[in-house]
Amino acid sequence: MVLLLEPLHGVTYALGKTASIEFVKLHADGAVGQGVMNVVRGNVGPIVGLVVAGLIGEWCGQDAVYRTFGVAVSVVLAVYKFTLVKATRRDEVGGGGVQMKVIGNGAEFF
Repeated sequence: MVLLLEPLHGVTYALGKTASIEFVKLHADGAVGQGVMNVVRGNVGPIVGLVVAGLIGEWCGQDAVYRTFGVAVSVVLAVYKFTLVKATRRDEVGGGGVQMKVIGNGAEFF
């Protein structure tokens, strides 16, 4: 069963990396932005997550770890959704933002 689902990990990992790079491309300066993204996503994020999970697990048990991170992910998702809706409304009013035009079989951001 695991071998059947394993290819999904590669797809989701690739999509996550692609989305991160596209986000940085839109909001930061080239190589500096990608460097910061790689440090946060590859070094600082996992270290902080593991330390916090270890501390919560030691103090309150493993169930509390899953509940705490579940709440944290839900809060971040709600904030992201709120800011995305706000940015979309601003774009509809004409306040700027990212526009995309499709060229041939690719897409170009401007």
